[in-house]
Amino acid sequence: MRESTSARGPLPRATGVVDSLSAGFGVVNEKPWIILFPVLLDLFFLFGPRVSIAPLVSQFATQPAFTRAFGPDAAAPTIAFAEEANLLGLLSPASMTLPAIVPVLGIGRGAFTFVDSAGLAVLIALGSMLVGAVLGCVYRVLIAQQARDGMTSVREIPSQAVVALYRVVTLVVLLFAVGIGVMLPLAFIAAVASMVTAAATALMTAVMATMVLVAQLYLFFAPDAIFISRVGPLRAIRQSAAVVQAGVWSALTLAILITVILIGLGQIWTLLASQASWGLALGIVGNAYIASALVAASMAFYRERMELLLAQRS
Repeated sequence: MRESTSARGPLPRATGVVDSLSAGFGVVNEKPWIILFPVLLDLFFLFGPRVSIAPLVSQFATQPAFTRAFGPDAAAPTIAFAEEANLLGLLSPASMTLPAIVPVLGIGRGAFTFVDSAGLAVLIALGSMLVGAVLGCVYRVLIAQQARDGMTSVREIPSQAVVALYRVVTLVVLLFAVGIGVMLPLAFIAAVASMVTAAATALMTAVMATMVLVAQLYLFFAPDAIFISRVGPLRAIRQSAAVVQAGVWSALTLAILITVILIGLGQIWTLLASQASWGLALGIVGNAYIASALVAASMAFYRERMELLLAQRS
């Protein structure tokens, strides 16, 4: 006969956001070598080769169609930006796969290789994103193993990383398709409504912005579900939404704290890098450590609340 909840006693309460953050730092402190992944990537961005598509951008920016679309003064800054941009930065686009600060600072010291072939540029871009995604999955599998099991299993990393890569890519494609399917009709409605009254444009913009923010919150833990619970993209979405629904304010607080910490520390690392070489070194290591701890904190928050939800359902 199934034991009643009252016989077992009350279920434990979830720990707070601060405790989740502390647990994240504890994960990294147990396995500090995890931060080598973002540190080595930043060192590659700093001293490794760089790829520039400035010749391609220059050809495009000097076309009459570009001048008509963006104005005669847009070509120079566009070309100047392309001359400093590193296509290999797609190894960590916007630090989404691995936390990196050197591409953001734009202080790479490696020699540039200039690419004037569109096909080659696309190939390098896709290859960089794929390699970056693989590295990011290996990195998150290591953190997830430590956050979930309290230990790492090197033997299981390749298989878990490959499965996680497939699920993450599927999740991104799925969300992109759904986003297009939702936003295009809303944009059409906004365009039609704007012909009637100008206030409709502002209203529809506010509605779409609210929908995006709510979706970001409810999907915040979907990657954690893939790595911690090792589930597919659809189930990851459901479990992320369930965790948020069970404690909206806690989830929102954690998401805001993680975002604010990363943005604020980004400004600090930029300031330190501009002061001296030791500032750049401190920024690279500090960013890798804190960003890794925040990834682990999000996983710890998700894991504990998912376990409580499962216990309540059983």
